[in-house]
Amino acid sequence: MIIPCIDLMGGKVVQLVQGREKALEADAPLAMLERFRDFAEIQVIDLDAAMGKGANDDLVKLGAGRAVPRVGGGVRSIERAQTLVQQGASRVIVGTAAFAGNGVNHVFLSQLAEALGPANIMLALDSKHGHIVVNGWQEGVALTAAQVIH
Repeated sequence: MIIPCIDLMGGKVVQLVQGREKALEADAPLAMLERFRDFAEIQVIDLDAAMGKGANDDLVKLGAGRAVPRVGGGVRSIERAQTLVQQGASRVIVGTAAFAGNGVNHVFLSQLAEALGPANIMLALDSKHGHIVVNGWQEGVALTAAQVIH
C-alpha cells in the first residue's frame, strides 16, 4: 500500500530533509489533498506541532474531511492524541514521546493505548546513522529501529 504524506508547516505543505532543510514548499494544502484523492489513506504530519512552534489544527481537520488520515506531530500527551482523533485522525502517530532517556517510554505508550486503543496508534521510527532520532531529528536515542520493533 502506498500512503502519501503531507507535512504541514506555517500553513503550507512542505518537505524537510532530515528535519532541517526545506526541499519543497507549496501554498495550497487543498491542492495536495486533491492530488492524493485516489489513495485509500494519507499521512499528515504537523511539523509546527512536532517542533513546539504552534499547530496546524485547522488544516488537519480540513484534511480529515477529505481523506482517511493518519496524523502525527507534537503528540506528547494523551490530550493531544485525543484532539487529533476528534479532528478526524484514523490513527495517531507518536514519535518523540514514545521514547524516554535511551529507551522506549512504556508508561506513556500504555496510557495512550488505554485511551485510544492500541490499533489507533502508530510509532514513528525516524532514524539517522542507524539510530532513532526524536525532537524534530535533533536528538538521537541509543536504539535502532530494529531494536524497537523487536
